[in-house]
Amino acid sequence: MKEYAAMRRGWDLMNLGLKVYPLAPNTKIPLKGTHGWKSATDDQMEFHDYFYDGQQKRPYLNIGVDLFHAGLMVLDVDVNHDDKGASGQESFMNYIEKHNYSWQDNTYHERTPNGGLHWFYRLPQPLDKPTRKTAVLPGVDLLGDFVVIGPSEINGVPYLGNQQLTSLDQIAVAPDWLRDLLIDGNKPKRVNLNASFANSNVNRSNQNDTFTSRVLIAIATAQNEKGDRNDWLFRRANELLKICHDPAAVYQLLNDVNQLHNNPPLPQREVDGIFKSALSYAK
Repeated sequence: MKEYAAMRRGWDLMNLGLKVYPLAPNTKIPLKGTHGWKSATDDQMEFHDYFYDGQQKRPYLNIGVDLFHAGLMVLDVDVNHDDKGASGQESFMNYIEKHNYSWQDNTYHERTPNGGLHWFYRLPQPLDKPTRKTAVLPGVDLLGDFVVIGPSEINGVPYLGNQQLTSLDQIAVAPDWLRDLLIDGNKPKRVNLNASFANSNVNRSNQNDTFTSRVLIAIATAQNEKGDRNDWLFRRANELLKICHDPAAVYQLLNDVNQLHNNPPLPQREVDGIFKSALSYAK
């Protein structure tokens, strides 16, 4: 990086209406005495003083951008996020193909020092609070709070933009589904069945109050916010095996129940162990 390159880039970004903040050279660590992106500023003299304050010179600081107050978000796609060659780009493309989403890739983006990509988007509506979702898909993070930007360097390797950013019009508007993914993450949404039942025209007193219906309603409306998640899920597995004699179907249902009603959900290996125990108990 050339001397004071980040300072000059910061001034250019301020002229576009963005706020920027300093980072220690060659790192993502906030400069000593600052508070990371919360110290972001659009005052050029204030930013200048981070680089040159009296006799103290810091010509090689890195730089970050406050995304939240600018109404921006970043799609962070890694290439080798788990050191096993797994591709965030592949998982992201599989996701949008599965849901038949459209994706605007003609937007400002930067290649990161580790070979990944930061795709910048303007949000159609601002966020209520600074938000980020890490590992929303394998190798994919969504950033709605802050991001490191070029010409910053990590281990001597710079962030490189696909073009010179001279206008925010070079940043495409994020599709609604991408904004929703940032806010809600990649999880099924819970359905409030109690409200649905209360607002329906069905006379529940005339319904057959069978064991099966009681189990299904109890599971569908449950929310295990605390307590022993393993024991709670084991009891759900036993109930499901009593009303369904297809282990494969029960296994799928158990995974859905874990994701929807355990907060937070149990790891997959624990769900598998619970299912095996319940299946053995049922036999």
